[in-house]
Amino acid sequence: MANCPGIEQIEETAKKYYFPDKDFSIEKRQVEELLEESKKTLSRETIVIDADTGKVLFVGDTHGDIENTKNALLKAVELSVDKVVFLGDYVDRGPYQLGNILFLLEIKNMYPGWVYLLRGNHETRVMNETYGFLRAVTRAYGPGLYDVFEELFSNLSLAFLLNKRILAVHGGIPIRPISIEEIRRIPKGLKDHEIEGNDIVLQMLWNDPDEYIEDYADSPRGPGIYLFGKRIFEEFMSRNSLDLLIRAHEPVENGVKYLFDGRLASVFSCRFYGILPAALLLDGNKREIVTL
Repeated sequence: MANCPGIEQIEETAKKYYFPDKDFSIEKRQVEELLEESKKTLSRETIVIDADTGKVLFVGDTHGDIENTKNALLKAVELSVDKVVFLGDYVDRGPYQLGNILFLLEIKNMYPGWVYLLRGNHETRVMNETYGFLRAVTRAYGPGLYDVFEELFSNLSLAFLLNKRILAVHGGIPIRPISIEEIRRIPKGLKDHEIEGNDIVLQMLWNDPDEYIEDYADSPRGPGIYLFGKRIFEEFMSRNSLDLLIRAHEPVENGVKYLFDGRLASVFSCRFYGILPAALLLDGNKREIVTL
């Protein structure tokens, strides 16, 4: 198993950041140092992370739910996983947005080969302006520090490819035929206006699957975003020789939902949506829903 934290270390690290946004009390200097170190850690990773390994735990949206972030990491240790992959959306909406992202970043810096953080649609300025994270950062530390978070978010990877057969992303797949090699050529560091002009990135962060359509349809989430159906999905999987697509992005009952004959798994891990949050454990050909 890859070098990973112990249960006590996870508990102690989480305790440092377990403050609601309105009461957040970590010194600004400490946050700045953590963000600078985190940017260096994330910049070493490619836009598509490749891993050849055995047991992996995939965690969906956490949205300021530091308790379930901690629970997922504890489960990962207890289950002796080789890697744990968070699928994006760490901030906005929940009451512990600052604590949640900083807790994850500290663990990531300490164990960069064990925990991986993908970019979600809420790791963007336009969403943070609307759903609370920019306001939480400004309230705690004044103007300016959010710009550092924005730069850090732009250095998060878009996808995690496991054993060349399983792809994990935040939202979905583009509706036009693409290869994983095309995704690899996308530069890191894209800001909001650059994402809006890049249909691959925009749709990987935002698109949703829908078993009731064959090709694709406009999404209620906004312009340039789509629902993709079975034909689009199967073409993407065949083109890239994939067995399973794992994504997050929308609440699902019991935390994990399978679509398209079990070849797509939606994972949601935040407890603030009135559902039972969970993570998905893969161990070779075995799949297990892990309640958080």
